Order: sequence, then structure tokens, then C-alpha cells
Amino acid sequence: MRPLVSVIIPTYNNERQLPRCIDSLLAQTYGNFELIAVDDGSTDGSGSVLDAYAERDARIRVIHRKNGGVSSARNVGIDDAKGEYVTFVDGDDAVDPSYIEYLAGALRQDGTAISSCIISRETENETVTFSEVRKIGEHITTRVFGLADCAERVRYGSFNSCGVMFRADAIGDTRFDCNAHFAEDSLFFFEVFSSVGKFSFVGLPLYFYITNPDSAMNKPFGEKRLAEITTWERIHTLVAPLGEPLESAVRQKIATVCMHLFYGLYRSGNLTDETARMLKSKAKEGGATLFLTDHRLDRKAKLKMRVFLLPSPIRRICMAVM
Repeated sequence: MRPLVSVIIPTYNNERQLPRCIDSLLAQTYGNFELIAVDDGSTDGSGSVLDAYAERDARIRVIHRKNGGVSSARNVGIDDAKGEYVTFVDGDDAVDPSYIEYLAGALRQDGTAISSCIISRETENETVTFSEVRKIGEHITTRVFGLADCAERVRYGSFNSCGVMFRADAIGDTRFDCNAHFAEDSLFFFEVFSSVGKFSFVGLPLYFYITNPDSAMNKPFGEKRLAEITTWERIHTLVAPLGEPLESAVRQKIATVCMHLFYGLYRSGNLTDETARMLKSKAKEGGATLFLTDHRLDRKAKLKMRVFLLPSPIRRICMAVM
């Protein structure tokens, strides 16, 4: 029998989006999975929607709990999971019919502990168009990403817990940090990755991330967003023993995060002189020089970094005309 896959869905007030999410999972070409839906204290009809699906399909288990946040909800799902493989799908997102087939197949074929796919970003008002169900042969075209590939993705992309499948034994005792509210997905990924050093990549858009204007990343910039720097500093501590090029890529990422936070806080009117000095200092300690010498970044991006690093009086003049 094929390995059991545990699909964990944390959900909070997603009554309207849940049917799309669950229907996309019930349409999977890979049938041996369990769906663990964690209702994180929803105040709408999400719990009733989940219970109705569970009555119709024995593969679905619903856990109702007080609101504790998405990281805590995912951890509850991990603790309850019985599968050999584990994957996370947010309650307002959806997946391709061959999502599990490809990611589980990549783990088996490549002998890796992590597999991932392309994440397609959609807006709430768009209709998600699933691809035709693909015929799965004996061989799945994948790439095994090592440290160099991972470093590229750190510099120019992002890491999520969604669109990723993990071997349960690789997760082990690792759990999402409930106190890390920004980049917690990346932290979880690297806590697992740091012990295995590679992952399989399926170059197909199999996960559909639906942009949610109410998500933490889409809310107005405030000082709480500065916690993202701390998370990436923790990631740097995790990957530093792995050496280059990943170590320097994470340092460059820290500088990039500092720059984005600076401009975001400035635009929202929440930037203080003290915060500006702190961000500039951390960017210089991190990888600002790596950013400025990166030949793959365009002149506009580098200009923004140079202005960010200027002395405060000169920077104010430059930003007034930008």
C-alpha cells in the first residue's frame, strides 16, 4: 500500500473558502491520505462546514479548539498525524488534483525528507483553474536541491510550510514556534532542512495560495513586524554550521528584510529614528554588502539599499525626491 499522507488544515473563520479547499483535496489522484482539520476557535460557520465534510468522508478528522494561532493549530495537527508523510494546506487555499501524488512520489523516488512545488498566487476574486489531471508514470521529473540551490531560493524567493511535504520522521519533535509571528514557516522549514541538507523540487504549480487581505503579512506595517528580523537571525544560527553559500545567503536575506521593513514602516508613518538606526545597523552587520554586489539584482533594488544605508540627513533628502 502507498504511504499514508497526513494533510493538516489549520483554519480560522474560513467558512466561505473551506469548501474550495477541501473539495480540491478530495479530488486528489492519490487516495491514501488523512485530512486533519484544526478549527482554531472559529466564530463563523467553519466548524459546521468541517463537521459536515467529516460525516461524508471517513478520511477527515476535525479538531475543535480555542483560538491559539496558526502555528499552534499546525502543531496540534502534527501531534495527531498518523501518516508517514505530512503536508500543510491553509483553509483558504487550494491544491491541484495531483498535489499529493507528485510530492509524495518525489519523496519516494529521490529518497529525500522534504519535497516542494511551485506556489501559484491568486487573488480572492479570481477563480482558481486546476490543470488537467496528469497521468503519473513511474518517473516524476524533479530536481534535488542542495545547499547551493537552497541559497539561491533564500536570496530571490521564499520558503513556506505550505506547498511542501515532509517525512514525518524528519519532523520528529520539531514544532512551529508559537511566538514567531513572521517568517515562522521559514523557521520551521530550516529546522527540518538543517538536519537533512537537501529537498526535492517539483517544477509544477500544484499549490494555490489565495491572497488574504486580513493576513498578518497584508496588514499595515507596525513595529511588530520587526520580529521578522529575529526569526531570520535564528535561521542564520541554524544554517551557519552548514557553511557557504547558504550562510551568506541568509545574511543577505537579513539585510533585505531590514530594508523592506524600513521602507514599509516609512510609508505607513510608523518609522522612528531609533528604529531606522537599528535597521541600518543590522543590515550592515548582515549582508548589505552582499546585496549591493549581487549581480542578479537590478539597479533599482540596489539604489533603494544605498539610500537606506545613507546618513539620516542625506537619506531624508533623497527619499523626499524618490
